[in-house]
Amino acid sequence: MSRVSIGNTQDLSSYLKTGEIAKSIKKELEKIIRPKVKLLKIAKFVESKATPAFPCNLCLNEIISFYTPPEGDTSSFDVGDVLKIDFGIRLGDYIVDNALTTAFHKSELIEVCEEALKKAIEVIKPGVTTCEIGAKIQETIESQGFKTFKELYGHSISKGTLHSFLTIPNVATEHGEKIRTGEVLAIEVFVTSGKGEIDALKKAYIYRFVKPVESRLFKRYRYYPFAERWLSDKEKEELSILIKAGKVYPLCLIVEKSDAKVAHFEDTVVVTKRGCKVIT
Repeated sequence: MSRVSIGNTQDLSSYLKTGEIAKSIKKELEKIIRPKVKLLKIAKFVESKATPAFPCNLCLNEIISFYTPPEGDTSSFDVGDVLKIDFGIRLGDYIVDNALTTAFHKSELIEVCEEALKKAIEVIKPGVTTCEIGAKIQETIESQGFKTFKELYGHSISKGTLHSFLTIPNVATEHGEKIRTGEVLAIEVFVTSGKGEIDALKKAYIYRFVKPVESRLFKRYRYYPFAERWLSDKEKEELSILIKAGKVYPLCLIVEKSDAKVAHFEDTVVVTKRGCKVIT
């Protein structure tokens, strides 16, 4: 996969427009976030506002990623919980990715995560390496007594591809790629009060094609992740066959290994000549 930068002002305008949609959804979320609100209600609310780049991830407490509520799910967000809301929007093939964490109580965990994202974005400019960004994230988090995850990354975004060439770590690494002007980056930060180790469960609610196939599902979703609850009963049967054939990959739930709570913040940025512009 080759590196891609924004090629013209039309591309930039499209990314900015997509980012504005994401911003408006985050603002509208305030209307429905109340104690005991069902996760399914939140997911359907977010996904109804624009074309999703992937199913809305709603991860409570120790769950880190890839949970989207299935149809009939009764789980809810309540007092004492920490809820991570991760969603992506696409306008045609222009994609933005963002995440936030919320709670009904004051949370240092959330504050540190949000601060670490801000600090990471501040260092982004052409020539800065991905390992420098990771080092800033790790330094900000660990200086306040929390931990992050070496296995979790942000990523570059290109037209039609959610996870493109670059990976942007949450920790200092030995090697890294230099950031270039015009690149679109999803900077995401994860913070935990636990050990900072992940575990992958066998449960999956989100899927993605890994190979092209003659299928209505592939024509509809291509390589964008999709939720099982988006499918009809007949399509669910087709999905099962495609998984067994190795054409579709289940994105299994990722959790914090010691069951500690996790916070997650993410923004999409466009790298400019002197820094970067947050578009979500």
